[in-house]
Amino acid sequence: MENEFDSYAQNLGWEPKEKTRRLQESNWGTNFEYFALRILGEFMQSYRFKAGTTIFREDDPGFFMAFVVDGAVKVLKEGDDGYDHAIAEIKAGTALGEMALVDGGNRSATIIANRETDMLILTKSSFEALSEEYPPSLGFGLIQAGSAPKLPTAANQR
Repeated sequence: MENEFDSYAQNLGWEPKEKTRRLQESNWGTNFEYFALRILGEFMQSYRFKAGTTIFREDDPGFFMAFVVDGAVKVLKEGDDGYDHAIAEIKAGTALGEMALVDGGNRSATIIANRETDMLILTKSSFEALSEEYPPSLGFGLIQAGSAPKLPTAANQR
């Protein structure tokens, strides 16, 4: 599953230093020292998604989290009418899908790129490797800090 994205996204191949810089420039990254972001960058992959690309669908199994570094995505929830309804937009500097790494649950919403969007991806297997190599508190701390407060709220809207 590590390279599943290669079928529908462009692998940007950023070096850890570039990934660290992108994380540092966000509001999210200001919560951490450089070394923590550098370590995280070593375990993430960089991808570009074209506008209109579905990154994941509601109820899909979750095997990665993503950090939007450039661009934006829309969050959709299936309504009682059976159609997807846009409920939020997530812009650069925001993490999404982080609960998949913690609880292994299914996706609570659909995420689609609004425009060309660059993301840093941390897969479950990379997160597990991070947790094995470094103190577990580093990995969980990064995910907790990256949690977007609007996502749990959005997940409860039906």
